Amino acid sequence: MSADLSKAVDYYLSSSFHYSSLLEQLAIAVNRLGQSGSTRATKALREARDAWYVILVEALDDPVLAKLVLLAGDGISYTWKLRSIKMMGL
Repeated sequence: MSADLSKAVDYYLSSSFHYSSLLEQLAIAVNRLGQSGSTRATKALREARDAWYVILVEALDDPVLAKLVLLAGDGISYTWKLRSIKMMGL
């Protein structure tokens, strides 16, 4: 994302559509570890999110818009997860 700030928002949002990607699966696994009490997992998630936020603030020059992009990515990811579960019949 930091390699080309002009495409940082596009990259972040489009990566949220790839529920089956290795990166998304890793994020889900680390999130579950954090939910089960792993402080290392929670710290890793916070550091990643903070890094994404810093890059998005640089790209947008607006901390509020950067936060909105992060939340939009969360929503996209969540929606795609629900669709994938429904398609699997779970």
